[in-house]
Amino acid sequence: IPPTAPLGFYNATVYLKPPLPYYPPLNYLFPLIVANRVQFVNITYPSWTSRDSPIKVSGRLLDDAGQPLEGEDCILLHIGGDVLARSSLYEGGRFTLTATPPPHLPPGNMTFVLLFTGFEDERAAFYLRESIPLQIEVLRQTYLTFNYSIEKSYVRGEIRLLDEEGEGIEGATLEVVAGGQRMMVHTGGDGSAVISYALPSIRTHYVTVTYRGNFSRHLSPAQESWRITVEGGSDLGRNIPLLFYALSAAIVALIVVQVLLYFRRLRPLKEARRAFEREELYRFVARGRRRAVYALYREFLRRMRQRGFDRRREETLREYFSRLERLGVVDGERLKRALPHLERAFYSTTPLSSKAVKEVGRLMEGGEGS
Repeated sequence: IPPTAPLGFYNATVYLKPPLPYYPPLNYLFPLIVANRVQFVNITYPSWTSRDSPIKVSGRLLDDAGQPLEGEDCILLHIGGDVLARSSLYEGGRFTLTATPPPHLPPGNMTFVLLFTGFEDERAAFYLRESIPLQIEVLRQTYLTFNYSIEKSYVRGEIRLLDEEGEGIEGATLEVVAGGQRMMVHTGGDGSAVISYALPSIRTHYVTVTYRGNFSRHLSPAQESWRITVEGGSDLGRNIPLLFYALSAAIVALIVVQVLLYFRRLRPLKEARRAFEREELYRFVARGRRRAVYALYREFLRRMRQRGFDRRREETLREYFSRLERLGVVDGERLKRALPHLERAFYSTTPLSSKAVKEVGRLMEGGEGS
């Protein structure tokens, strides 16, 4: 058949040439159907199934030219003589089947068949049936139970792992997460395991038990969670993050306030030092006794400048007073008494007393003259 032949019914004629001249020629008509072979693509299905874990198969059906097909109830999933599910072909040739394995099916690796049964409309004769096998492990369903009691500040409980017949499963490993604590336990002969953990500070918490399953024993995975509420418990644990953030904010605010206060106290001192270095103390606005000390010191410098004993730029206050004492310009005793008060006024934020004003004022007596 030419590959470009359209789908449909055809008659093929076969001519038979007789072997002898006196036999008439013969011809035969054979009815033919040019049909399309379909293909399954993008098939997804689980590697295992159990009583509570149904089989979900999805994919697409295309013709031999790669075009999607649509139709009703033309896809089915079966095993042996049991049809488990049917599905239609929707837009894009997509289909989805969900089925539960039959209860009489024994555990083990089984072959399920995904089948395209053909169409039931005018296309019925032109699309061939197609099937593919699906290898799926059938497992026995497992269940978890948990009984507990609260004793003082501990929770003690018993976990049991059961199969679908209600029998305990021995030698299984269970992962337990309870109140933020993680532990691994193993089941005994009756499928039970005992756990004990400290009661968390929150009033309500969860216990989650996970069994990963065992394919060699044909046991399905299982996971269960139980909510445990302690009557009269405290919800303080829930507020720990909020309290932490509030405390952090308070500490940061306190640090900011301290820094601002520090710079507020430091600013007058810096201004005084800059003014002192530039000998422009008259631009610095002080208050009370400190202002009086600045004014007296400026007057003292003015008088010393008039007498030719100006303060040098590289000299500190202490060096300047030492030079005046060596030259005998001012009484050394007065300089020694006034120096601490001047240094406190220039380099400290400590309040000045009236005595400081008097001691600095006595320098004026030694600074008189022309």
